[in-house]
Amino acid sequence: MSKFYTATCQAKELASEAKTAKEKAKEMSNEVLLKKGEVLRLTEDFNRLQGSETRLKNEVEELKSDNIEKDTRIVYLEGQISGLVSSLEKAREEAIASFKKSDEYKGRLDSHYAAGYEDFRADAKETFPDLDFDSFKLPLATESSVLQTSSEDVNVMDDASNEVTQGDPKTGGSAHGGSSK
Repeated sequence: MSKFYTATCQAKELASEAKTAKEKAKEMSNEVLLKKGEVLRLTEDFNRLQGSETRLKNEVEELKSDNIEKDTRIVYLEGQISGLVSSLEKAREEAIASFKKSDEYKGRLDSHYAAGYEDFRADAKETFPDLDFDSFKLPLATESSVLQTSSEDVNVMDDASNEVTQGDPKTGGSAHGGSSK
């Protein structure tokens, strides 16, 4: 019986090991199924991310193309603006030159010159009562070529001083300023 008993014990052991192996195999089979499910999920995620990457790359290329198009349009518009500014400046200069040749301009010069001359004459009469300033004829721009101005005359700086110093031999030593009171 000892052989039988040993064989039975071994058979029981083998059956127990077989049962454990089957359970282990079932466990591993379940684990493989879980891993397959995870692989499928990760594959779907990977495919979705690849699609997103492709879409984003296309959008970046489209934005680059739009940017180049906009830069080109900006350069074109800046060129047009430059041309328009140049035309406007030329038209402005022509309008000013035309106005300076007009009778209206000469009339305005005469009226401003006359007003200034009358102010001078009133101040001069006050300062020099013995002189007859009424006998001086007022030269007008429409009558004289002396008062004609060109575009170069517009920016002339007046550096003359109205102050007369005491003891100046040209003025006879009086200290009158050029302003009226």
